[in-house]
This record gives sequence, structure tokens and C-alpha cells, in this order.
Amino acid sequence: MSLSAFIEIYEKGSSEIIQGSALINALKAIDFDHEIYSYVNNEFQSQVNDLNPEKLNVLMKVVYVEPSTVFTESILEFLNHSFNLSKDDLFSVIAEIEFSFTVLGMIKDKRAIPVLERFISEPVSWDEGNIANAAKYGIQAIKS
Repeated sequence: MSLSAFIEIYEKGSSEIIQGSALINALKAIDFDHEIYSYVNNEFQSQVNDLNPEKLNVLMKVVYVEPSTVFTESILEFLNHSFNLSKDDLFSVIAEIEFSFTVLGMIKDKRAIPVLERFISEPVSWDEGNIANAAKYGIQAIKS
């Protein structure tokens, strides 16, 4: 599958035209290559400046389907940026942040541990510790 086919799936997922298992199955049909990896990483970078919860949701599903260290730096940059988000913006992407800990655990890249530890030491106060617990599970998965 080409980059244009991936972009079509990405845009449909971002528009919530396809969701859930249909989106996962569409992503599984993709033969990821360098061009698609670059596109995904650029999209992660754009989330730092122009937060879009629907796009972020699709990006996390991409990494779930294709867990690769190619994505680690982009995810970590987004997570570091999330400490600067307003409460409303943070709330809008909290599920994706928690899910990012799962995908980082799947990637098993030890570079993620300091960022995950930061979520444990600086938990989001209104989240009642769910973020910290998710970060702990991510660290355990990375170390296993």
C-alpha cells in the first residue's frame, strides 16, 4: 500500500468515518515503509503545535498496529509537551496519553522510561492517579 492509501485511511480515521476494529484492520493491511513512518512522525510533531484529539487517536492506533522504535522520539516529544497543555486540552487527549504508555510498552524502548517516570512523579492532579498507574504499567512492559 502506498503513502496515498495510508493518508486516505488516516484522514477517514481522523474524521471518525472509520473507527475501532475497522480502523485497526485497515491499518493492519498497510505495508509500512520509510515514507509512511516519516509521515506518521511528522503528524506526531504537528500535534505539539496543533492538538487534534481525533488525529492523535489514529496515530496511537498506528503505533499499536506497527510498534516500532521509529516512533519513540515523536511520542516522547508529544508526552513532554503534554505537561504544558491547558487542563482542557489535556483532558481532551487523556485517553491517548494513557494509551501512549501502552504502545511505548509494546515498543520496549528504554528511552521512554524517564518520561514515564515523570508522569509518576508529577501526576495530573485531577486524574486521581490513573495516569501514574498507566505509566507504571508502561515501565513494567518496557522492562519485561
